[in-house]
Amino acid sequence: MKKFQLFLVSILCSLFLNCSTDDSDSTENQMVDSSEYLYFVSGKINGESFVYGLRSDATSLDYQIISRIPLEGAVCATSQDQGLDYKVTYGSSIYPNFDNEDSQPSLGFNFVRFYRCSSEESSSQAFNSLFPTGNYEYALDDNSSGTMGQIGIDYSPIASDVSTYYESYGANDVSNSFTITSTASNNDSLLGTLVNVRQLIEGTFTVRLYNVNDASDFVDITDGQFKITVSK
Repeated sequence: MKKFQLFLVSILCSLFLNCSTDDSDSTENQMVDSSEYLYFVSGKINGESFVYGLRSDATSLDYQIISRIPLEGAVCATSQDQGLDYKVTYGSSIYPNFDNEDSQPSLGFNFVRFYRCSSEESSSQAFNSLFPTGNYEYALDDNSSGTMGQIGIDYSPIASDVSTYYESYGANDVSNSFTITSTASNNDSLLGTLVNVRQLIEGTFTVRLYNVNDASDFVDITDGQFKITVSK
C-alpha cells in the first residue's frame, strides 16, 4: 500500500506540479529562438552560457554588427591564383555598444577569401550567392593568406583589450565544426537602385580558439549558434 501511495504521489507531481528530478541539461542546451533577435551569437564558452546580440524588442543597443569589407583590388576574384596579397575576406563581428567596449566581449566571423564573382558578373551581383548552406572547414592561415572558402573566428573577452585575443587560426581541432543552416539576401534598394548589399546567415558552430600571445591558453566554444549579416 505504501509503495502504491508513493507511486501515486509521483504521478500527481509529474502531472500537476511539473516536478522533475533533473531538468538542468535540457534547459541549458535549448537553442536560442532566432526569431526573437535581429542578430546574435550564442553558446557556451568553457561551459558557461552566453548570448550576445540585439533582440527584436530591444529599447537600447546592447550589441551592434561591425562588418569588415575588403577593398576592391580587382574586378573579380575567380580563383586562388589571384595571389596572397589579394584579400577577399568578409567579416562580421558582434560588438558591444561603444560605451561598453571596456567591459563586454566581442566575437567575430571571417569568411576567408570567399569568391566575389565570375568573369561575367560584378561582385555586387554575385555577393548574395557566396554563402550557401552546408558545412565549412576552418582556415589554418589568417584572413590575408588562407584558403578560399574557409572560416575564421575571433573572440575578445573585453572588446577593446587587444592584449587578450583568441583566434581559430593555426590549429584544426577535430571537434571544430561550422554549418550555415539558412541564408537569404538582405539587400536595401532606393528608388530601384541597389544601395546596400547584405546576406543574412544563420547556423551553428563549435570551435577551440587560441590566445594569439600564448598558445597554451585557449577557450572552447560549444553549442554555438549565430544569426548575422555579412555586407558587401
